[in-house]
Amino acid sequence: MKELGHLKRYKMKLTTLSPVFIGSGEALSGLDYFFDNSKNQLNIIDENKIAKYLNQNHLIDGFIKYIANKKDVKFFEWAKINNINPSKLDIYKKIYKYSSKDIKVLNKVNLIIRNTAGKAYIPGSSIKGAIRTAILIKKLKENPELRLKYQQKIKNIFEQCDNRKDINNVLSGIEKDIETDLLCISAPTRELSKESLDVFRGIQISDSLGIEDKNLNLYKKCDYTLHSQNVHFIPLFRECINSYVDTEFSITLDTNISMLQNIDIEYILKALEEYAKFWHTIVSVFDKDSDRFNLYMPNEDEDYNANFCIGGGAGFLTKTIIYSILDKETAKNAVRIYLDKNFTKNAKNSSQKIPAHNHEKQDKEISPRTLKLAEENGDYINLGWCNISIVKE
Repeated sequence: MKELGHLKRYKMKLTTLSPVFIGSGEALSGLDYFFDNSKNQLNIIDENKIAKYLNQNHLIDGFIKYIANKKDVKFFEWAKINNINPSKLDIYKKIYKYSSKDIKVLNKVNLIIRNTAGKAYIPGSSIKGAIRTAILIKKLKENPELRLKYQQKIKNIFEQCDNRKDINNVLSGIEKDIETDLLCISAPTRELSKESLDVFRGIQISDSLGIEDKNLNLYKKCDYTLHSQNVHFIPLFRECINSYVDTEFSITLDTNISMLQNIDIEYILKALEEYAKFWHTIVSVFDKDSDRFNLYMPNEDEDYNANFCIGGGAGFLTKTIIYSILDKETAKNAVRIYLDKNFTKNAKNSSQKIPAHNHEKQDKEISPRTLKLAEENGDYINLGWCNISIVKE
């Protein structure tokens, strides 16, 4: 720890215990990659290299015509039409080894976020958001009167609101009220302006160090629904940081602000530890299926304490605080209603909206009833779980 007046800076180590995906918002289409069956490789095309190749071989006009006349464009199809062997081209920037059975159905590849140096990283804003959720849950536990207040408010919402938009608006307002009650400084000092009331203004978190491409891989999106007969595969891959990859970031506490809510580094780590235990309690209904389907919970690791969850694909249950406000049965019922009102589809032969996944009818023990997973070495594992610890300097 380095200290400068009221600022305390901690170097932190983050170890991934399962694949971690922080999306860049970019996705590869069939025109951006080529699966080489002869080598079982997924080759990601480099835009500059392919542009140079097309220009040198006078293929640009034909390539543009192919794109313009097709809805579902694929690079290997274009190459076949033009009697080109993609395996022999030097136009790729990244190569992932994959078996043909894994890759045979593939609609999209979602890419990980990268820094200006082109390396994958974990943004400080994402780390901060996950820590915020953990601290909110801990503070709700420490403030039973507030928890009771919001229990009643949420129950009233779901009893009185029929309109999806109304539920969203009211829940969003309540979420802000909870944060104000639990994370804002109730008696600001003269030195603090109104804009500085949120205690997280006194907690600064850096981006992680860059992560080398050798520590990345593509992972199939998998869903496991409670009491299913198998794991369901979705034709989508995510570019993720592998399990057991180390990186570092820093947490800087402005003690003039953070200590007004009694938040120090020990409190943060304790909140993360309690959050992980709480999450596992919530999803314990899946434990009876874990051996049968090789479901692996990261907190089963003997060498690391899974105390932190981050990123895309980790699932609704890692993002919500509603299970920490309500008892499990009431929370399940509230979430079922919320999900059915927010995820809809058109009924057959009608413009009427109906629930897309029938949560109210089918979520019997927990809602949502599905774990979001990735396949890794024959196991199916929850995405996004990590261990965070202080680095001694």
